Amino acid sequence: MKRLLCLALLLTPFVGHATVHHVPSVHPTIQAGINAASPDDTVLVACGTYYESDILMKRGIVLLSETGLADCAVIDAEGQGQVMICLDLDPTPTRVKGFTFTHGYTAEHGGGVDCRNSTVIFEDCAFTENEALIRGGGMHCLDSAAIVIRCLFSNNTAGWGGGLLCRLESRPRIRECGFRGNVATNNGGGLYFGGLPDMEGEVSGSTFLSNTAVLQGGGIAFNDSSPLVTECLIANNDAGAGGGVWCVNVQSRPVLRNCTISHNSGYLPGAVYCNAGSRISLENSIISFSSNGQAFHCADGSIATLSCCNIYGNDDGDWEGCIGSQFGVNGNIAEDPLFCDAEAGDFSLCADSPCAPEIDGECGLIGALGVGCQNCAPPASAPEAAAGVFHLNTGPNPFRGSTTFSFMLPSADRVLLEVFDVSGRRVTSLLDRTLEAGSHRVDFTPDARAGGVYFGRLRTTTFEARQTVILVE
Repeated sequence: MKRLLCLALLLTPFVGHATVHHVPSVHPTIQAGINAASPDDTVLVACGTYYESDILMKRGIVLLSETGLADCAVIDAEGQGQVMICLDLDPTPTRVKGFTFTHGYTAEHGGGVDCRNSTVIFEDCAFTENEALIRGGGMHCLDSAAIVIRCLFSNNTAGWGGGLLCRLESRPRIRECGFRGNVATNNGGGLYFGGLPDMEGEVSGSTFLSNTAVLQGGGIAFNDSSPLVTECLIANNDAGAGGGVWCVNVQSRPVLRNCTISHNSGYLPGAVYCNAGSRISLENSIISFSSNGQAFHCADGSIATLSCCNIYGNDDGDWEGCIGSQFGVNGNIAEDPLFCDAEAGDFSLCADSPCAPEIDGECGLIGALGVGCQNCAPPASAPEAAAGVFHLNTGPNPFRGSTTFSFMLPSADRVLLEVFDVSGRRVTSLLDRTLEAGSHRVDFTPDARAGGVYFGRLRTTTFEARQTVILVE
């Protein structure tokens, strides 16, 4: 019922509401305008900055900025509390359009906006620099039907769900949103879904860029949740495990369709990490160029099912581990996706990409974005492809027994690879000779040494790189 009401409201124009309440020309504050409104009324807010906190939203009204764009009306809580609270706003939907929510703070949930038992639509809003010590830095949803459209979540912080967290009987619909630079001190840097089984969540056409989770799920985290995620870009995120995506527990069965998961990093697999009996399905998706681990890691009975996917260029392997047997079947490939300019953040495809729909007639488009530039002729050789690229990576890390340093040389060079302990004393020299251009791997097996932190240092005639490794007893 909530879903039908929300979709109906999306089609309802703003005109025709009973009364329009003007802020600040008639009502001095946003809260005063809301207090004066009745269901079906509109509170129209002039552009400007409003220093208010703990704004209590009212059921069935429309809160609209003068232009309907996020940069028009800024609500700055100045760290004095949450920016907005939506409490028990069922069954009549409430709509908010064209606001920036910033500098909200709470020791609990929802630094920017806290929604509980509510049906709310947010359009063209921005949630930036908010903080919640527990859940949902930008927004927290509990038992709520939240539709979030064309909104930006940036630089928010929380324990779980730095940008947005939805849990326990919520039915979120997230469309064409951006999650950038959010931080979770635990799990779910950009987005966290918890306790949403049976496809009770939807994320489409959204981007997750440069988010961080100290533990799991730099871009997105799924805990006992089974949403449908379509046409999403998940790139340059970082986490202890699963820099791009993390799923956990038996009721987690997310489906990712036409997604691009690229350039993510983590101590465990840089791209996707699933554990505790979770099951994940990927269709027509790319997993590429993740660092510090192979593309996929399944633990504790978790299962991954892939079709029409391209897994390529991940530091410690592509079609390895739990997905190894799926390479070459059901349209699965391992080829350079040929992004137009990934270093500049353009993950659209070259016209001759193996993921372009015109090239792969069997699967159609693979990835989140279509063709965005002309042909990018494949490089003549791997060393030329690596020109200007120089990284030192390790896996596994942390490790028991042994770990492997991996690196790529843009050209033939003399290489010195050494390992030091925390005191700066050299433990061993692993390499001291000239190597050809290309990829190289060197094993490090400590000789009866105590657990602790060590540092690998690689030097050539033109580059130097370092990598921390942790030996577990």
